[in-house]
This record gives sequence, structure tokens and C-alpha cells, in this order.
Amino acid sequence: MQKNATCLALAGLLTMGLLPNSEAAAGENPVPLFEVSGDARASLEDMKSESDADIFTRLRVQAQVNPTENISLTGRVHLSKFFDSEYQDDDNFWIDRMFLNWNDIAATSFSLQAGRLPTMEGGPAYLRLGLDKPQGSLSPFTDFALDGVMLGYKYTQPWSGSIYLYYGTQFDVGYESNESDHDFTGSLAYKTLKGTDIYGLNWILLQQEPRVLSLQSFLFADLYNLREDFQLNYGLGQITFPRENLGDLYHTAVTYQDQWHNLNGFVSLGWSHTNPSGYDDFGAGLLSGSSGNPEAEDGVAIYAGVRYDFADLHSKVGLEYNYGSKYWVNFSQDFDTKKLSTRGSVLEGYWIFSPLLPQAVAGPVKDFRIRLGYQYYWYEYTGSGLFLGEPLDIDEIKADPLLSQFYNPPEHDYKLYASIDFRF
Repeated sequence: MQKNATCLALAGLLTMGLLPNSEAAAGENPVPLFEVSGDARASLEDMKSESDADIFTRLRVQAQVNPTENISLTGRVHLSKFFDSEYQDDDNFWIDRMFLNWNDIAATSFSLQAGRLPTMEGGPAYLRLGLDKPQGSLSPFTDFALDGVMLGYKYTQPWSGSIYLYYGTQFDVGYESNESDHDFTGSLAYKTLKGTDIYGLNWILLQQEPRVLSLQSFLFADLYNLREDFQLNYGLGQITFPRENLGDLYHTAVTYQDQWHNLNGFVSLGWSHTNPSGYDDFGAGLLSGSSGNPEAEDGVAIYAGVRYDFADLHSKVGLEYNYGSKYWVNFSQDFDTKKLSTRGSVLEGYWIFSPLLPQAVAGPVKDFRIRLGYQYYWYEYTGSGLFLGEPLDIDEIKADPLLSQFYNPPEHDYKLYASIDFRF
């Protein structure tokens, strides 16, 4: 019985095209069973709104196991150290991707990924990092870690393209429908929470490298107000803030990028729409305060840039611009794309220098870069990067003596940065 089951299992694997690496066809290079890669960064940032420069270091190591030609398991750990001489000295260790990838399912054009998906560092933002291609699957407007599954399909007629469907979660209440939390007064409050589910579509309508046109749309259902472990020191102890579902958020982006000789260019348009359902205990809702009923709001954004590559000088020079409206909501968890959450404008110029490495070093080091950049911010509304609370017009705050006593948002800011990056 066991022998027959083993034979049937092997036959099923062969039928689906799950050939072991050792069975690669003659003349073909078998996929290596185990691969290790990674990248490191050391950077220094200085902002006008901060009194001291920030030092940031990061090391990421990725391991991939390829048991068959079309199945792989990939994991990447993220180690970082952030130091601000005035406020904090913080460090992080987390897994930013851990997923199973299954290509060419049953000898078809379907694929499946499951786990912590490789969604971060996608879109044309890779150009300002000096990379050859995106490191993630989503646009820079949705640069966040997603735990879930992704089903993909690639097609070649009438032109090359692909469609990907996503399902994931950012907060799961588990099997219990009721949950008890303590509010800031110390009394017991019973909250009925729903998990925050994410449904998404990423349709690459045209993929004829270097020309790419993509449409992406996501629904964040039953978005919650605070992350699970949010606490605040109050009185004699720590208080865990109550969590509540505040409504739904829709997010869509269209991106086009192309290359003309040594000139790379792109433009990306974003749209966000909130459908609020109420307020939390502190009077905050989706882009709304406690006065009146919460209303649905729409936000728009644009992100465009060019980069010219000077091959003889081992240099790349780029210019980028992004703008977000009053009710624009962006999901950027990554260090490199947080500027895209700005409610206002950002202009950035950068220079990337990739010196030639000695032969002994060039083998294990795939890429070495020195990056220098300057960002200038024009803020028009408060709350950039937040979906809680009503955004306020900065000009109106400055003109109102009462408001200016409680708010002092910067109208302008700048960021100077320098970093050393390498991949191995």
C-alpha cells in the first residue's frame, strides 16, 4: 500500500512538472539547490526639522531553497540599527519576506505564492536606488509587507503581460468575536473587532522590457485604528489603547515606465478613497475628526522621475517629483518610499556612483554604490502618512492665532542623505 502511494505521488509530481533539480534535461544548467544573497547599507540623514543627523545601518540576508525546478522557498531577515543622538537608539530584527513560490503549475502559466510575500520595494522606485529591476511586486504607493497568498497568470497574446490576485491580512482577531481592552480611564471596554483583510489586483497590462504599464487596485477592509501593541505611559503604568474598525480604504495606482537609450523615465498616478464607518474612543476616524458624521474622502497623487546613466563615468543622475492632495493616503513602510506619503510636494535630486571594484572583491560583491541626494518638501496639509484624523490646511493654521498655539507644523523641510550600499 505504501509503495503504491509513493508511486502515485511521484507520478503526480511528474505530471505537474515538479522535476527534481538532479533530473534537469541534458545540456541544461540545473537550478542550484541552495542560494544565499543579501545587501547592506550605511547612511547618514540630516533634516531641517531635526536638530541632529540620523545614522542608519542595515543588513539583510536572503536564503532560497530550490527543491525542484519550479518550486522554491525564500526567506529574508532584516537587521537594522537607527541612531538619533538626541532622542533614541533603536534596533530592529524581523523577517520581511518568507514565502513559497510555485511556478508553471501543472505545466500551465499559473503561479502561486504564499506566506509573507515579496511586496516591498516594487515599482520604479528602484531607479533612485541604482538597481537594475524592482525587488518587489507592488507599486511604491503600496510599499508594505503583506501576509497572504498571491495567484498569478502570465500571457503572451496579444502582447506579454500578467495578472496577479492577492489576499492577505494585516490584523487578525482570531476565532474570538469579542475582545476586552482597557481604555485610558482604566475601565473595561468590550470591543467587537473584525480582522483587517486585504484584497488586491495587480495587472501588468504591457511588459515589453523596458516598457511596462501596470494597473493596481487594493481594498483594505475593516481597517483598524492602531496596531496591536500600541501602548502609552499614563499615570503610574502603561495603558494599552483600545482597537476599533473604522471602515474601508480603496487604493489604486497606474504606472508607466520606459527607457530611451541611457534615459529612464516613469510616471505613476495614485488614487485613495476612504469609506468610514465611525470613530474610535479618542474621536478619530478615517481622515475625519469627532465633529459631525464621517464622510467618504478622495485623495490623489502623482510620482514621476527620470534617471540618466553615464556609463563611462560609472554614474547615474536622477530627478524625481511627487505630490499628494489633502486626503491622500499612502502605505509606505519602507525607508526609501516614505516621501510618497507627503500631502504636498517633494522634489528630489540624486547622484549614484558605482566605482569599479578589484577583481578579488568583484566576485562575491554583485553591486557597490555610493548615493548622495537632496529632498525638499512643501507641506500643504497636516498628517502626511496617517489615515487617522482630519488633515488641516497649514496656511489656515498659521493665520489662526488659536490654532497656531496647538499646532506648529513645518511648511517646508529638506533632507540631505548619503549612503553606501552593496549587494552580495
